[in-house]
Amino acid sequence: MSDRLKALSVLASVAILGLCSGMANACPYKDSVTGEPLIAIGGEAVADAIGIIDPPSASNYTNWDVNEDGIKDAVQFALLTELLCLDPSLVHEYDAILLQQVQDQFETNLALMQNLRAQANDTLPLAMAAAPLAVAVSNQMKAPANAAALAGPIEAAAFTTATVPANWAGSTYADLANFLFKSGDGVIYHDAEGNIGTAVAAADNDAAACLAAAGLGFATPSNVADIMANIWYKRVERGVALKNLDWDYLASKFALDANDVADIQGLVADQAAIGPDAIPTFDAGDFVAIPALNADFQWGAPGETLGSLITTYGGDVAAIWEYVLPYFEQPLFPADYCDAFSDPSSDELIFNVGGKAVADAIALIDTGNEVPQYHDYYSWDLNEDGIADHVQFGLLAKLLCIDNLCLEHPYLDLDAVRAAWELNLGTADAGLSEVLQDVAVARAAAQTVVDVTNAIKLADPSLRDVVIEAGTFGGAVPAEWAGKTYGDLANFLYDTAREVVKQDGNGNIDTALAALDNTAAKMLGGAVASIADQEHVDWILNNIWYARLIKGLKLRDLNWADLQARFSLDSVAVTAIVDAVNATTTSLDSVPEFGVDFEYDYWESESTRGAKL
Repeated sequence: MSDRLKALSVLASVAILGLCSGMANACPYKDSVTGEPLIAIGGEAVADAIGIIDPPSASNYTNWDVNEDGIKDAVQFALLTELLCLDPSLVHEYDAILLQQVQDQFETNLALMQNLRAQANDTLPLAMAAAPLAVAVSNQMKAPANAAALAGPIEAAAFTTATVPANWAGSTYADLANFLFKSGDGVIYHDAEGNIGTAVAAADNDAAACLAAAGLGFATPSNVADIMANIWYKRVERGVALKNLDWDYLASKFALDANDVADIQGLVADQAAIGPDAIPTFDAGDFVAIPALNADFQWGAPGETLGSLITTYGGDVAAIWEYVLPYFEQPLFPADYCDAFSDPSSDELIFNVGGKAVADAIALIDTGNEVPQYHDYYSWDLNEDGIADHVQFGLLAKLLCIDNLCLEHPYLDLDAVRAAWELNLGTADAGLSEVLQDVAVARAAAQTVVDVTNAIKLADPSLRDVVIEAGTFGGAVPAEWAGKTYGDLANFLYDTAREVVKQDGNGNIDTALAALDNTAAKMLGGAVASIADQEHVDWILNNIWYARLIKGLKLRDLNWADLQARFSLDSVAVTAIVDAVNATTTSLDSVPEFGVDFEYDYWESESTRGAKL
């Protein structure tokens, strides 16, 4: 599926995902009393803790350069804080520092760190309780009677998954015993030295979470690969993999103390949320880069990068910010929007409210990271015209907010814009309402369709492989199904219905309904229709995924009585399917037609509009 069609498909299955940092100051990223950035507070506390725990590694936070880009992290993080504190309705004058985008990127990382913080709080007491048990079990494994078993390689039976994790493949039981001893002994030592308390005091707070979220913003495939190749990260991975140890098997093999094993199994059960799948990954989008932190990213006038400004001003954050602030203090649009296009709860442009909800939900539903470019509303360019969609939507709202109906413009036909908008909004409203109604019917009938069509799939080939006959459609077979067999028909219906069952089971349908059944979503739909043109409509019409949609809609004319007779289908199930079909309204007539049901808001010539924007 192409990126554009994936985006349009995902837009039909979206929901609102809210991230909250849990802070409530005038600027939530600065201390409410001192005004110091929380990131700096976190950095200073962590640096002090490192100095206490490991004096040879002591350093000053202001000297950190974790990503080794030649710029002090404290400078980048201080400037990031200023971006986080700005009103996102402001925009960088020249380049791609979109404030809402930067803030959303940071919030993604912050949400991850707050979640990991909660997991750490739950896990630390269990790890401390497990430490002496790990040492005891290790010593029991190393008993002289177990010498031969210790020398042998770890077997698949030693794990509940019946598979040796890749990072333990080729290791011996002696390696496992040594790992358990060092892990447990390390926890005991650091607890006795007071280092665990020191680390918790430094890390278990919002400031430390903000510091970590900012640090994740340096992520690139290269530096993530470097971290994953580090011996300390590998030890963490190896430790997490031991969540799946089969302690009953180990107890039998090494004659372990039954009480120790029972205690360990109890602690493992209490760590249900911690396992190999709990390790966040960059590729999966668990945390994201913040490109604005890069040294080569433009911050000032053309050619002025963050790196060049730091060369000019050194580490003087106040001087740098004073210089660049005018580039940000320019409203995206000069005034508030009229009531018709303002969200009643936030006064924000209603297109942006719907768009951000859709983008956040795409990120939530797109677990395969197939369309990452649509996870951020402010980077959308659905019609690929080189102009960010949110800019066009904002301008559209400005035009529609003009209340002087006699106002004329040398390029813009305001009456035509208003007429096109009313048409597009009506189509989006009606289409979305129809889809929302039919989704409820489809999800209720999906499992029945799966069961019935599975019966056709398993039928005798002499029935299943027959080419579809006219009686199955109560007349002529639609062109899209001509030459297809009953097996093809069953496979199509089965796959479609099974996907509905799957999406319903993982909550995505509820997620989509929650996001789409609101005014903001319907108005966003009207705005999206307003940037369509004949070229893109033709492209969609000629796409295989559109062809499959039409192929599916043609099945409204199926004669289920004919199918029931041919394949001895359950009469109650068939009746339920027929009732469900009759309860839906989506059909070929529901597919909007460009130039009839929706129109391009042709504000001015492509060349003129593009040049001005």
